[in-house]
Amino acid sequence: MMKTMTLTLAALATMLCATTADAVTIVSDCSAAGPAAVVNKITRLDLPGEDIVLQCALMALPGSDQTRISGASITVDGPNGGSVSSSGKGGQATSLAATGSITIDQASVIAANSNGNAIIRAGGNIIATSGTAISAGDRVEMSCSGPLCTISIAAAAINGNEVRIQGDGDVTVSPATTITTSCPRDLIEIISRNGDVNIGGGQIGGLATLCCNAVQAVCSQNPNDPACPFSQGGTIVLTNLQELGTFCADCQQAPNILKTCVEGDVTILAPQGSIDVSNATLMSGENITLTARFGVDMQNANITNCGKKKGAIVVTGATCNVNNATILDDDPDLVPTLNCGATSGTAALLGTCASSP
Repeated sequence: MMKTMTLTLAALATMLCATTADAVTIVSDCSAAGPAAVVNKITRLDLPGEDIVLQCALMALPGSDQTRISGASITVDGPNGGSVSSSGKGGQATSLAATGSITIDQASVIAANSNGNAIIRAGGNIIATSGTAISAGDRVEMSCSGPLCTISIAAAAINGNEVRIQGDGDVTVSPATTITTSCPRDLIEIISRNGDVNIGGGQIGGLATLCCNAVQAVCSQNPNDPACPFSQGGTIVLTNLQELGTFCADCQQAPNILKTCVEGDVTILAPQGSIDVSNATLMSGENITLTARFGVDMQNANITNCGKKKGAIVVTGATCNVNNATILDDDPDLVPTLNCGATSGTAALLGTCASSP
């Protein structure tokens, strides 16, 4: 009888700290009194089959230095206090694992140790909203495994010695995102196994950086004009002038920046799709590799590997758009290697780092 009563009280305490409704479990107490527990020196919040909404700062509890969350889906709710961090080292110092989706909403996910990894793995889609910060002393991994699962990152800051992002479907990095790495032998790797990699900024409906005064003028005069993004190819893009104003604000955001340290590589692969790095800045210490089955859009991009170390810029695709792009490869390469079935546009600069003004 005493044992039964003890289990009941423990269950009650857990329920008070994690309220459940419609299979959604809101975790608002990240202390030792909450649903997280130390198991084998690891702080674990394991709720199999539950949709977890974290609304508190989950850190390694006393007696542990790693933090791991697992469930059916995970939302780290930054506006309501959610965050995840650890101080330990190891392959999964800070880990989020879900059979479904993972959303990091204006929140931080941090592995503070210089040898710590921040691992985010989902069976479904992964979303990191504007204002999210993900960092690790060693490796940041964001990967989804479900068929055509997508990864969407918006105006976030990601940093680690290695940053590896891989989805089965489209991988989209929206404007004002920075992905940076620290020495030594660092790497930024972004892969879509069966979709596209979209890192271009300031684009919607093919209008690129045409925004915004000219577009507003056209739409005001004739919303049915093909140059107005209300309807393109039968797809409704915008429905009113207020949405157009939001569109203009979006496409005026700062371009994406991918930057490594002096020994770093940038690798972007879409073996079954296309790559869009238009308007983005890609800077590596050594090598930059862009490989797609179809098109590689580099218009208005700044792609360079100018630094102390030698490397190569190699772009492979059925088509390549280099219009107004700056692509500079360090010596001894005279020009970047463009293995393109067809190349369009006129680059602003296409040559060696020595040709930079």
